[in-house]
Amino acid sequence: MRSLSLVVLTLFASLIPAVDPAPTLLKPAMKYGEVREVAPGVFFRFSQISATDPMLPFGGSNNAWIVFKDYVVVIDANFPKEARDVIAEIRKTTNKPIRYVFDTHHHGDHAWGNAVWAAEGAAVIGHRFCAEQMKGDAREFANAAKGPNARKDVAETTFRVPDLLFDDKLVLDDGSQRVEFLFLGHAHTSGDAVAWIPKHGILCTGDACVNGAFNFMGHSDSASWVRALERMEALAPKMICPGHGPVDGPGLIQRQKRYFVELRAALGKAVAENKTLEDAKIDIPWYKEWTGVAVKADNIAHVYGEWTGTIAPWDLREAYGLVEGTSPSKDDKDWKAPRRILVPSSLPPAKLRELKRVAPDIEFLAARTATEAVEMSQSKEFPIDAIIGFVGLPEKPVCKWVHGVDASGTIHLSPGGKITFTGNEGIAAPERSESGLGLIMTAIGKANAQQPAQITLSGKKIIIVGNSPTSEVLARRLSLLGSRVVLVEEKTGPAPRGFAKRVVLDGLAEEVASADVVVACSPRGSRDSLFPPTPPELRKETILVVLGPAAVQAGAWVATHEKQGGQVAANWPARQLLGMEEEREKGPNPFLTTGYLNRSWRLQRENVRRFAAGEKLLGVIDPRVGY
Repeated sequence: MRSLSLVVLTLFASLIPAVDPAPTLLKPAMKYGEVREVAPGVFFRFSQISATDPMLPFGGSNNAWIVFKDYVVVIDANFPKEARDVIAEIRKTTNKPIRYVFDTHHHGDHAWGNAVWAAEGAAVIGHRFCAEQMKGDAREFANAAKGPNARKDVAETTFRVPDLLFDDKLVLDDGSQRVEFLFLGHAHTSGDAVAWIPKHGILCTGDACVNGAFNFMGHSDSASWVRALERMEALAPKMICPGHGPVDGPGLIQRQKRYFVELRAALGKAVAENKTLEDAKIDIPWYKEWTGVAVKADNIAHVYGEWTGTIAPWDLREAYGLVEGTSPSKDDKDWKAPRRILVPSSLPPAKLRELKRVAPDIEFLAARTATEAVEMSQSKEFPIDAIIGFVGLPEKPVCKWVHGVDASGTIHLSPGGKITFTGNEGIAAPERSESGLGLIMTAIGKANAQQPAQITLSGKKIIIVGNSPTSEVLARRLSLLGSRVVLVEEKTGPAPRGFAKRVVLDGLAEEVASADVVVACSPRGSRDSLFPPTPPELRKETILVVLGPAAVQAGAWVATHEKQGGQVAANWPARQLLGMEEEREKGPNPFLTTGYLNRSWRLQRENVRRFAAGEKLLGVIDPRVGY
């Protein structure tokens, strides 16, 4: 797979045409601190910053603002001092109140001025991930006000997180102006979002696209960044207002994308040739022509780390909901650095090299079977710290961590046990949610057989019983198609992304009474209390969809609804569990896609890195519920 990826990347890089390295769209070029009206009612302020002159003081980010009928919308909060400078410039262009300020991401030069804008009466807009990332910056903000290099402007204000949050899109439109705040994926940071002004064809990109050598990659994912840039291209903008560097045309997105594609291809090739970071020599001549400097060492190191797995894959946490769980870590008083991990003897040498890169001090020993792995774990001469890559261990091993356990048969799990189990529950979410979406569409098609034109999800009320990575991914997809999705589970709290609201089990009967579709989507091994033996009364017209392991708990619901003449749809593993033998699909498990296997490996590799470094593991199975 890696060789194929390199071929694709190299081919992709060769297909990107050379682009004009002209540094600006506006003539004459703007001076630092200058403000220019780039479209009717749209202003751009060029920041004091340089990629090549270290003597020039850092003046924060560029800013833009849009004058609506009755208010002003500002793009990027900047630092506190620069925020005040921008406010003074806005007052030269309009006396309308500043109603909103938008953080393109959480970094200080784009968001630390939030409190200054709030004092002007502005609500602070940001993506949900931007707000989450910024919460971790409170200490950095406080430290910036201390010491010999303290920022006076930071000391004079307060730390403020965005308070008007969105997931995929937020629109402001008063008929005269329109701005769309769009989340296009993890780019410069996980919470990057852009401001699209369609009436004028202007795209304000923050640091997701910059004009010059301003790429900081410390919080980025380069592969996802390329995809985000492709989505920017799809908007067909006429003008790019970047977070740093001069205004430019759409070719700027192309140059930024080309840089990451070529950098990834070069470093992917180096890793495939088993070169060290020091041996990986990167030279991109056209990039120096564009930016004035050679490729920065920190950019090279970051992408090398992505290829080798020494940098944690962002999507395991953000896209698949895998969070840190209770597991051995260096914060424990009795923690000792692990020494030996058992792996299957069938593990390819290339993958073993990947594990050695992320955990160079670990000795990896091979076992042929799960039974042999358990037997080897009992050795007192060569004590084993972990077992990874086996499914269905026959008995309890002697070690600290097991990865790859089949959560449907976790007979060794017990509260208070000394072994930490981790599994793949979350990373199957894309395949399971796609299966669920297909089932819902097919079932609605059957229900509307006489009126096929009415096969639509727009306006449908869909209840999902049970919160899991699969239910959250499914909810996001349904909501984008116009459905109103309600989550029913045991816990209270705000609705996760994609859900219109969240209710506890006591409200289940009331919600399903008006539901078009009810989806049973509990994780494997979840509590039976989510699905009481006496099902809530469903309308005959309501479609009941059962996904995967939920069939174990929802069997009574299925039997009751079918008896009443209602329509039931179940995916491949659910049909197996429900005994629908006549509908059993032939062939391999359809969920074992290339994508799933790739994510499974990256999770395994990331947990090995974490285990060796004494960091908490991802995908920890809770012994109380079995997932």
